[in-house]
Amino acid sequence: MLVFFPTRTREITAHDALHRERLRFLDDHRAAKQLIAERPQLFWKVIEIAADEVIVDLAELVEPECAQLIQDGALFRNRIGQNDVEGRNAIGRDEEQRLAEVEDFTHFPATQFFDPWEIDNRLCVGLHLPFFAMAGIIVKPRARILHGHDWVFSSEVLKIFGKPADGDVISLKDGRDKLIGSAIYNSKSQIVARRFSRQRQDLDLDFFKRRIAQANEYRDRRKIDPKLRRIVWSESDGLPGVILDRYDDYLVLQTLTLAMDQRKELLIRAIVDLFGPVVIIERNDSPVRKAEGLELKSSVLEGAAQGGPITVEIGGLKFDVDLLHGQKTGFYLDQAANYSIVASFACGRRILDCFANQGAFALACAKAAAADVAAVEESSDNVAAGKQNAERNELKVRWIEQDVFSFLRGAEKAEAEYDLIILDPPSFTKTKGGLRDALRGYRELQLRAFKLLSKDGLLATFSCSHHVGDAVFHQVIADALVDARRSSRRLRRFEQALDHPVLPTIPETEYFKGALLEMMPGR
Repeated sequence: MLVFFPTRTREITAHDALHRERLRFLDDHRAAKQLIAERPQLFWKVIEIAADEVIVDLAELVEPECAQLIQDGALFRNRIGQNDVEGRNAIGRDEEQRLAEVEDFTHFPATQFFDPWEIDNRLCVGLHLPFFAMAGIIVKPRARILHGHDWVFSSEVLKIFGKPADGDVISLKDGRDKLIGSAIYNSKSQIVARRFSRQRQDLDLDFFKRRIAQANEYRDRRKIDPKLRRIVWSESDGLPGVILDRYDDYLVLQTLTLAMDQRKELLIRAIVDLFGPVVIIERNDSPVRKAEGLELKSSVLEGAAQGGPITVEIGGLKFDVDLLHGQKTGFYLDQAANYSIVASFACGRRILDCFANQGAFALACAKAAAADVAAVEESSDNVAAGKQNAERNELKVRWIEQDVFSFLRGAEKAEAEYDLIILDPPSFTKTKGGLRDALRGYRELQLRAFKLLSKDGLLATFSCSHHVGDAVFHQVIADALVDARRSSRRLRRFEQALDHPVLPTIPETEYFKGALLEMMPGR
C-alpha cells in the first residue's frame, strides 16, 4: 500500500492518499512526520521520487495463516505471479524472499516481522514502486465507465494525475479515490482511456496469452470453425483495439489503438506461442487508426506468406481471399453463417444480390439451384474476383458492374421483378453526425427493393452501421413498406455472429443487424 504526501504542504489531501481510511488517516490532516511517528509498529520506507512529492511504501511482512494469498489479499510482481491474481488463482507466498505484500491488512495477521535491511531493495523498490506509482485519471461522477462501460471520453475526465504518456497503461479512479481498473491512455483520441481490466494489471506477454486463449476457448465452446473464425473482437474480448481473424494457417491482426500498436511484438509472440508456426498478416489500413494518431499500413509480420490470394472454403464454396488487400481482414466473416441461411430460400427463384462484393450470397444461391442469379457490384476488382470465384465453383452468376442505387432506379423503370433480393451494403456512417444521411440511404434501398419484389418475394436486408440501432433500422424498413404500399411478414432476424460477441454494457460492440421479410398479398 502506498500513501502519497505532498512535501510542500505536508498534509494529506483527497487525491494524495490511497486507502488512508485503513490507516485511520481519513480525518487526520496533521503533518506526515507526525502521522508516521504514531505508528512505530509498522515498517515504513520513504522514497524521494520527485521534488514535489514523497511516496511512503508501507511494507508489512506476513506469514499468512493459510499459507496462501487470495485474489483480494495480494499485490504482486514477478516472483508472485501477477497474472494469477487476475485469474482468481491462489498464490503461494514467496519462498525465496519469505515475504509478501498485502493490500488489505485486515485479512492477514502480522505475527512475524523480519529485519527490513534484509529485504531485497530491488524487490521492494525496483518492481513495486513503478507499478503502484502508476499515473492515471479520476473520472467525473456520471462517467459511463461507472455504469459498466469500458471507455472514458475526454469530457468525462475530472483530473489527470501523474504524467501519463500516450500509449501508457494508467489507473482509473472514481472521485473517492477508489480504483476502478487499468486502462490504456491516448490524449490524442476522443476516447482518452479504454479499460482492459478491473484490477491493477500491466500489458505483458502472459496477459496477452491469457486473453487470446480465453477468447479462442469461447469460440471453441460455441463450435465455430477453428480454421475460419474471428479469434479476438476488441473490447468484447478484453483487448481494446485488437482484432484477430483466422483463415486456416493465416492469422490477420489489426491493432487499432496506440497502446496495442506499441505492443505489437508482444502480441505476435503470444499468437505464435498459442497457435504455433502460423503466418501473421498486419491489416492496419483501417481509417479508425487515424483517430489514434496512427499511420495506415499492411504487411506480413510473421512467417512466409504465399504470393496472391489464398483459398478458403465456406459452406461448400471455395473463395479466393486477398488477405493483404481485400475487404476488412480479407473476407466478411460476420456473414459466414448467413450465406447458407439465405440460400435455403433460393431454389427456383430469381435472385438479385446487391453490394455483392465477391459474390458469397450470389454463389450460395446459385449452388442452391436458383433459377437466375444477378450480382450488382460497383468495384471492378470485386467483380473480377467474383467472376473468378464463380468459375472456380462452376456456378453461373450474371455480374453487373454498376452503382447499386443507379441500378435499382433503372430496374424499377424497366419494371424488372425478382423473387429474392439481398441488400448487404457497407456501413453508411461511422459517426453520429452522418446518421441522417445514412437513414435516407437505407430507406431508399428498402423502398426500391420492395417495388421490385414479386407478390410473394423475399427481402434479406442487413446493416453494419453501429449508429443505426436495431429499432431504428426496423423502423426504416416499416417506413419503406408504407411508402411502397406493400405488406410483409418478418420470417427471421439476423444477429451478430457468435465470434463477434456483444457486451450489453458496451453498445459499441454491436453493429450488425438484419431481417428476412416475405411479401404479403395486398389488402
